[in-house]
Amino acid sequence: MYLRRTVAQADMVATSAMSPLSEVALNLGLELKIESLGKNLSGVWVDEQLRGYIYSLSTMANMRGFHDPQLTTIIYDEFIPQAQERRIKNEGEAWLNAYETLNRNRELNGADPIQAVLLSNSNQIVNPLYVEFQLVSVVERMLKKKREVWTDEKRGYMLVYPMRSEISRAKSSTALYQFSGDSEYRQMALSNEFNDWGSEYIKSQPLREYTPECRLGELTVYVHKDKGCVYISEHSSGTVRRFPATVQGVDGFRRRYRWVLVDYLDGRVIFENAMCEALFRYYLLKT
Repeated sequence: MYLRRTVAQADMVATSAMSPLSEVALNLGLELKIESLGKNLSGVWVDEQLRGYIYSLSTMANMRGFHDPQLTTIIYDEFIPQAQERRIKNEGEAWLNAYETLNRNRELNGADPIQAVLLSNSNQIVNPLYVEFQLVSVVERMLKKKREVWTDEKRGYMLVYPMRSEISRAKSSTALYQFSGDSEYRQMALSNEFNDWGSEYIKSQPLREYTPECRLGELTVYVHKDKGCVYISEHSSGTVRRFPATVQGVDGFRRRYRWVLVDYLDGRVIFENAMCEALFRYYLLKT
């Protein structure tokens, strides 16, 4: 199953002329054919055999009941949206539901689970799936330690973050990247640098200088004892008012602590780490 985020993206790569699969087939000397199997679903034939499907995450809820016991792999391409792309509501949950729909009960019947391979440019470290699956802090550690591979056997995933790509080195001398100079786009495309990582507003602070104000989900809001500035941390201390990470809880926080959101939008909030800012944005801005 070759997944893209939106219907428009899936429809575009479902045409042989625009599909990244066409170049792969050409390089391997295979005959590729892509045809519609129904609304928003396309089939991929290789040498006259049905070998896969093309679909979108945004319409996966319409695919309940889909069953193909021969399906072994999901390739979710460009899973990190660009900043200007529209978000999918509850995107992390949508991905989990998509996997559940495709995997079904095969493990209960003794079969191996479907393998999911997620691919993307490093557009934003604070993206829906990293936030949903608590991976922002993991990727942060990889960046700081310059680790290209991180494996979590307990949860069953592997993160691969290429930092020394021969392809990137070769592309650096092409027209586009010579023209782009030392831009954020060049750093993202060639060096896999996240544009939203390393913010000046992410800096661990000594908690002894702050007073806990309230807790929202996994975050504690602190106020500086002298300067009055806001610091948001995963560390919980003191007995404070708690707002659960539910619709009602977030609405209650908005009404009572609207000034915290205003301070954030004005660039006056410091976060312990990128995960804290990711959760804050996820709770209050849904981005």
